[in-house]
Formats: sequence, C-alpha cells, structure tokens
Amino acid sequence: MKLITLLSCFFILFSFQTTKASHGMGGEITWRCLPNGQFVFTMNFYRDCQGISCPGGPLNLIVSNHPTVTSIQLTSSYNEDLTPQGCGSCANPGPGSVQKCVYESAPLTLAGTPPDSGWVFDWYSCCRSTSLGNIMN
Repeated sequence: MKLITLLSCFFILFSFQTTKASHGMGGEITWRCLPNGQFVFTMNFYRDCQGISCPGGPLNLIVSNHPTVTSIQLTSSYNEDLTPQGCGSCANPGPGSVQKCVYESAPLTLAGTPPDSGWVFDWYSCCRSTSLGNIMN
C-alpha cells in the first residue's frame, strides 16, 4: 500500500509541465481632428517581445456616453521595435525587448456635445505583463 502511495505521489509531482503566461505592458488611445471636422483614433499597444503577440485586428474601441456611436473599429497600421540598445530586438528577443503595435480608425464624425461626464473611449485586454516593476499587483 505504501508503495502505491509513494508511486502515486511521485507520478503526480513529476507529471506537470512548466506553464508560462505573458501579457501586454500597456497602451494609450489618442485622437486627432482633421481639417474637415472628422476624427481619427489611434491606439498604441506595448508588448514584451518575449511574450504575447500584437493583438489581431480589427480591434474595437468601446465608446460610452455618446448617443449614437458605441464602438470604433481600428485596424493594424504598423509595428515599431522600441527595444533599447543592448537588449536584442523583437526579431531576436531578449530581456527588455519591447514592441509598439499601432492601430488606427478610418476618419469618422462624432456629432454632438459631450455631456459633463464626457465621452469615454476604452479598449480592454485581460492582463498586464509581469515584467513591469513600477505597478503593484
């Protein structure tokens, strides 16, 4: 009986494989007003090159407090390697390698005046990178 228990414990302890998870480092949403009064929204997503890939597109910004616009579609525009010198690159990732993934909307009209609480533009991803040391969990 002890042998079966010992073998079971041995099997359970050594049958697990290493698992890893990685997440986005952060991002920002900006917009610019075109001369014709329309807006173009840009979202920059920053990722650890040793982790997840850039989010697949198209992405949707969630719009709150606007009477008619509830989402804005963004398509991938370009990616930029922001890795500091001496840290490899996204093509050959090492610790500290970072990529900026840029997404843009088509020009759109946002008619009306924002309420006191403003219009809110959001995009969600579930998690942030564990390599960030300046934010407490």
